[in-house]
Order: sequence, then C-alpha cells, then structure tokens
Amino acid sequence: MIMTEIFEIATNISTPLALSGLFAAIIFFVFRKILAKEIFPRLSKATSADIIKKIIDYVFILALVAMVLGFAGFLFSRIYKPPGPVIIHKPEESRDESDNLLPSDIAKDLESGISLYDESKFEDAISMFENVLKSSPNNAVTLRYLADSYVATDKLQLALSHINHAIKEDPENAWAYKIKGRILYERANYIDAISAFQECAKRIPVDIFETFAYLADSYRLIDKRDEALLYANKAIDSNSNYDWAYWVRGMIFYRMYRDSDAISDFEKYLEFNPYDVETIDLLKKLKAKQK
Repeated sequence: MIMTEIFEIATNISTPLALSGLFAAIIFFVFRKILAKEIFPRLSKATSADIIKKIIDYVFILALVAMVLGFAGFLFSRIYKPPGPVIIHKPEESRDESDNLLPSDIAKDLESGISLYDESKFEDAISMFENVLKSSPNNAVTLRYLADSYVATDKLQLALSHINHAIKEDPENAWAYKIKGRILYERANYIDAISAFQECAKRIPVDIFETFAYLADSYRLIDKRDEALLYANKAIDSNSNYDWAYWVRGMIFYRMYRDSDAISDFEKYLEFNPYDVETIDLLKKLKAKQK
C-alpha cells in the first residue's frame, strides 16, 4: 500500500532528517556570515573565496530543503494513519476488589467516571478519575480507567505513566497489559508493545482476538513475518468477523509475495470496509499482476 509505505518511511526518517537539516543550516549560515564580514581578509579577497561562498550558499539551501522535508515528514506521520483497529472502549472484564475499599463518596466518583468513560466522554471521565486518585493514589482500577481515557484523548505519555503505575499495583490484570501494548504500538515502539501484548495474552482476556491482531501487526512492522502470520491466524481463528485481522494478514501475505492469499484477505476486509480507498487500490494492483 503506497500511503502505508510512505507513512512508515516518514515516521522513520523525518526526525533525523529535520534535525540534520537544521544543524547543517545553522553551521553554514555561521560560515556565510564569517566570510561576509571578511574576518579572513586574505581569503575573502581571493577568487577562491567567491567559490567558497557559492558552495556554502548552495549547501545552505540544500540544508534548508532537508529541514523542511524532515519537518513535513514528521507532520505527515502524525496526520496520516494507516488502517488500524477500531478501538471500542469498554469496562474491563473483571474489576478487582480495590474499589470496594474506597470511601463511599470517592467510590461514587469512580462509578461516575466509569459511566462517563462508557459514554466516551473521556475528558469528563479523566476529571473524575483524577479526583479519585487524590484520595487513593494507588487504586489500580482507577489507574487503568484513567490510562485508557488518556489513550482515547491521545495523551500517550500520561497514559503510559498511569498504566505502569497500575501494573505495579496489580501485575496480574490482563487489561492493563493490553492498554500498555496499545500505547507502545501507537508510539511505534513495536518490540516493547509485543512484550506487553504477550503478557496480556498469557492472562487470556475476553477479547483475545484483538490482542492477537495487535501482536500480528507489531511483528509485521518489525518485519518478522512468520511470527506475524502466526498471530494473524490466531486472531482470525478467535474471531472470524474481526475485519482488521484480515487487513493485517493481507499485508503480511503481500510482504511474503503470496498475492493470491493477500487478495483473498483484502477482499474479506473490504466486505466490512467497502470504502477503504487505499486497500481497494492495492487490491486492483495485485489482481492486475496476476493477469
């Protein structure tokens, strides 16, 4: 998929390209000013000085271009999102008993926060959860809900801090590892995301198929195709109607040059998402190759 490939490239090179361009621009700008002020009069009067000035001018322009492209790539990688899972925020499958230890008024705030969370009113839910933590800073249930609310509002650093705290307080909760895996996945830290999703899978949450799909795509994005295919198959075996798993497996087959299998999975994915233009275009190209 062309846009997906561009996304991956932009994500990987944009920051170093922008920084190198910026540093190069600063260095050559300083050199240009030194020559302009004739700090080295003998050199500045020589013909070679004019040549050096032109070289510096051209390199300065190239550095500026590199910087602009780098920052453009950085912005592009933040704006464009390739097909991914539709996250359905929902209460965890098993609440521990820590919320029962809360004072009654604080317990009401927690329940209010959960109700707001269920209604996808995440900003309001965050306020309620933060209020609970003022009185009970180590409450694992609140920490998990707060972390997932921060994920929903794209505040990933705060989410990561709170979910790590939640895991410290309750290291056996599967939902906590799933949240951590999603945070790391969104930050393109796929190796650590894999570790978190594997910890989640060990504890077998109800929606294990989504965890398997995340594992599959994380392995795909670090080019471990055999592991990626293993977990993609597990995701589909666990839930044959999970659309994103078919897209992930289709991309794995595409990377493995198994075009017929890729076509089959993309067609299945498009049954659920008939207006995904990028996948439609890729499917057309794969079919054209087989003619």
